[in-house]
Amino acid sequence: MPRLTLLFATLVLLPLFISAQANQPSWELRVCADPANMPFSSIDGNGFNNRIASMIAAELGAELSYEWVPFTDISTVRQHYLMTGKCDLMFGLDDGAPGFLHSLTYFRSPYVFVQHKASLQRVETLDDLTGQEIAVQDSGTPPHVALVNRGLTGNIAVIDVYGHYGNEDWQAQIVNVVTRGEVDVALAWGPAAGYFAANNELTVSPIRPEIEPPFLIMVRSITIGFRPGDHSLRDRVDLALAERWDEISALLREYHVPLANNPDPRATMQPIREQQLRIGVILPVATDQGSAAELYPAALSARQAAELAGAKAALQAQATDQEVIMYFAVAPDTTAAERAVNRLISTEGIHGIVGGLGEGHTDVLAKAAMQADIPFMNIGDTRSTNENTFNIAPSPDQYLRAIRSVYPAPEKWLVISEDSQAGAELAAMASHYFPGTYEMVAGDTRIFTRQFELLRNEHYDAVLVLLSGNRQLEFMTQLGLAHPNIHAVGLPDHVTQTRTAYEYLRETVPELAHGLRIALWDASLPSSVNEEYSARFGIPLEPAGWATYAAVTILNDAFLAANSQDLTARLMNGPAWEAGKSGLEYDPCSGQLFQEFYVVQLAETVAGRGSPERLRLSHRTDMAEVIDVIAPEEAPNNCQVRLGPNKPGHTTSEV
Repeated sequence: MPRLTLLFATLVLLPLFISAQANQPSWELRVCADPANMPFSSIDGNGFNNRIASMIAAELGAELSYEWVPFTDISTVRQHYLMTGKCDLMFGLDDGAPGFLHSLTYFRSPYVFVQHKASLQRVETLDDLTGQEIAVQDSGTPPHVALVNRGLTGNIAVIDVYGHYGNEDWQAQIVNVVTRGEVDVALAWGPAAGYFAANNELTVSPIRPEIEPPFLIMVRSITIGFRPGDHSLRDRVDLALAERWDEISALLREYHVPLANNPDPRATMQPIREQQLRIGVILPVATDQGSAAELYPAALSARQAAELAGAKAALQAQATDQEVIMYFAVAPDTTAAERAVNRLISTEGIHGIVGGLGEGHTDVLAKAAMQADIPFMNIGDTRSTNENTFNIAPSPDQYLRAIRSVYPAPEKWLVISEDSQAGAELAAMASHYFPGTYEMVAGDTRIFTRQFELLRNEHYDAVLVLLSGNRQLEFMTQLGLAHPNIHAVGLPDHVTQTRTAYEYLRETVPELAHGLRIALWDASLPSSVNEEYSARFGIPLEPAGWATYAAVTILNDAFLAANSQDLTARLMNGPAWEAGKSGLEYDPCSGQLFQEFYVVQLAETVAGRGSPERLRLSHRTDMAEVIDVIAPEEAPNNCQVRLGPNKPGHTTSEV
């Protein structure tokens, strides 16, 4: 309950769904559920968790949809469905089950005794079982362990309920052995036992004692599970559960679910005035496992930097009497990002969006921002944006110009790009600055034999690698082993600018690693942002983290300065913003941020400083250093602003 008190003390007391005025669902609530697990869930929607999900969706103004998957292995469902974005929540999890962010406990149900009503010997406690023929649901459950501890193993039949999965009413197996008279009493968990015993002349009563010394608890507390970090969705669902508390309790009784005491969460609700700035932060999963591992350092830094910027904005707001609240959403893929942004716009009435780091996220977030007419602070791909998009992340053209300023001499380049539409566009852009041979590589290429043959057979002054992420690192590794003395530079992105990437290059191809590279930000800069971040989180701030910090900071400063202008117009019209870098201004033509870049070189050796914890931090910080600064571009002298003339505060004028 302490977490719940904090929840209701900090959430905005808005209507549970702002779009309810139109009575039309405006976002999708996607649930993972077992298609054949009565009384919990079924593909026809008759399970009580199905009906609770419908209540929550109705309360939040959402369209309910399902990803049907057997719950025979919860960890598999989590890894391959929840964490990949195929769904956003799972009902029926034990409170504290590892790997999940949990809702409040929406019901507690005991393990129970199941007997014939006509049984001559009533069983009321575990001590009454001597001499009884007993069935117990699954080995290793608290009732089974309690029986073993009492030495009753000789007359126990263990029923592996999940071993019957796929059969009709497979959860009824533990009840059926009592109905058929095969045992005197069965020990099972309450929901299925109560549901299937209701019409079979059986009695169901809680196992006593509820706590079997020293630590066996005969009650399970059940929650809804979310992706770790997806607090904004969890908090809204908690509110909906509280609003529908009486209906949920009545529904569970309708299904004959035995219930243990579960405190009413509404007792802790506190009226709070509406927050004034609400920012939605939508980021990919911050995990070093599976397909998300490539973006892990960037995603983790982005999440943490957003928290830092939000905390500083909250302190600033105290002095101005203007409050700030951050809504974090975790989106593994584009469909999850679309569901998240539509939910945050609908239920929270957010004033701005921060995100774009995940693949394809920029497109869906930019579209949602334009439809809602709110600003989107883009920290990711800048190639597909609109008039509501403000790019913190540099464009490829900005990076290419910065690279050319550092490498002005080479006259003949070998330029490597991906054989795709995006790769062709990058190559065409690079051709304005880098004369030479342009070589396209297929998306599944992992051994770059042809490209290295070109380097052996012809003279090139340098190599420009336009591949992204880990593919760029793979190419650089093979290039360094085959041609260690050639100048090579990669187009920076959020993967290749991380300390993790730098460390990889230093260890695998040290000769190539020490070349100059362009960075959006570097942890070695003498900046209060770096100091505050590393002091709070114990790791260096990555460029993606700085971009997220800047996005939240600029959005907050623009809100405080907006006055009668709308927020989008204020972002475009300045003044120059500051967020660890000074003089940050937006190009009125493209919404691209004018900002300085840094020329970074990796250190050959790193000594490290201080305690073991500090040594790890200083080692990672000192592995690169800034040796030069590339000044920001100048704003165009004559440019028609991109914002529409019909929006309040938007003008079409010379800049």
